Amino acid sequence: MTRHLALGFLLVVACDASSGGAAGRFDGAPVGGDAAAPSDGAPPAGDDAGSPGGGELGTVSQLDEPCPDGAGLLPGTRCQLVEVACPGIPPLRAQVRVTAPASSDPVRGTIVFGTGGGGESWYDGAPSARAMMRALADDGFQLVQRAWLEQWESGGAGLAAAACRYATLLTWVDDQLRGAGALCATGNSGGSAEIAYALSRWDREQILDLAMPTGGPVMSRVDLGCLDSDEWQSECRLLPDGTTCEPAGVQCSYQGSNFDHIDGAYLPDTPCELHDPAFAETFLADSILSPDADLDFGATPVHQLFGARDCSIALPQGILWYDAVTSQKAQNFVPETGHGTPGTPEGAAAIRRVLAEECAPR
Repeated sequence: MTRHLALGFLLVVACDASSGGAAGRFDGAPVGGDAAAPSDGAPPAGDDAGSPGGGELGTVSQLDEPCPDGAGLLPGTRCQLVEVACPGIPPLRAQVRVTAPASSDPVRGTIVFGTGGGGESWYDGAPSARAMMRALADDGFQLVQRAWLEQWESGGAGLAAAACRYATLLTWVDDQLRGAGALCATGNSGGSAEIAYALSRWDREQILDLAMPTGGPVMSRVDLGCLDSDEWQSECRLLPDGTTCEPAGVQCSYQGSNFDHIDGAYLPDTPCELHDPAFAETFLADSILSPDADLDFGATPVHQLFGARDCSIALPQGILWYDAVTSQKAQNFVPETGHGTPGTPEGAAAIRRVLAEECAPR
């Protein structure tokens, strides 16, 4: 198979020594059209809250109300209800489960887990993922899960503005929950997009020691996924080594429930489902790989995992971002696994192995 992607049409991403942004043959030009119209006592989430592509981070407030879902099934877990407030979008509540390390040895670090879609479910919902998390707690890690009460993409101000929520929550975890050891993050599908936005748009490599997106990120170039283009359809089927997908079986455009999450950021408009070329520049500006994206994460390594059977849009979108990253990175394909990487024994074992070996202070 051929290494993905020949980025001549898309975005030949290079490190700009003066700005750290993404540049290329089309200089980040959008595909398909012209310009679009348009804690109680907790500190602000970080004193370095500026970012090249995202603006200012928000704040997290701890609420007195109980978590609707409770503490879950992992031993040694408590749950805190919080409200995340970011500029220009409505506040959004999240349930945050914190699982203490089972070991009495010094804590090795804190790992943040995120589910896909709108992030409203729990990472430990699948038995294989839950067993893997128990093993990591036994290994000496503190575990943090988040479940938003509404999808994180909501708010009407666009995807980049909505991504402030996770970046802000991650910073709160660093400020309020992290103790000794490393801070690492993993998330699948939409959860991997949250991590990639936090790095590429919100400078969260300043606090992360390891980023492990799985099954994505799925929002690397939103314009390519929303707007029909014959050239992109051809480019996206140049598959990497490691996948078992056939080119004709790869999903190149958003479809079905994807629209709920992409268009959820623009309601009442539904430009992605309508394939509206008037939103081309908006989609590009809201992508993880926007023209001003940061793609050098310094000492923070990226380790990306895909299921070898994942033929969803996560594959071409995730490869776009991985190929664009200019700093330390690794990529693996997990056998017998589709898009839900943590949901198979093979996928959960691969995630545990990477976290146990690579989640360490930088």
